[in-house]
Amino acid sequence: MVMSVSLNISKSRFIQNITTGDTPNYYQQENNLDILHDGVHDWVGGDMSHVAFAAYDPLFLMHHAFIDYIWEQFRRQQSSFR
Repeated sequence: MVMSVSLNISKSRFIQNITTGDTPNYYQQENNLDILHDGVHDWVGGDMSHVAFAAYDPLFLMHHAFIDYIWEQFRRQQSSFR
């Protein structure tokens, strides 16, 4: 699953394809980084599923580091399109 998420997002050329923006079909975008990010918070549950306590969960830092990694991969890919 981890590789498929990174692979799907890496195939997106435009930032609006992987971020929420103001699209009407928010929950239908399978490659949307915001939705994928939120889904992990809900799936882990516990403190991770509550905004007020999420940062206290030991997995929080790892999860956000991975999101940053995916974002960096996308950003580097963008420079290759120029």
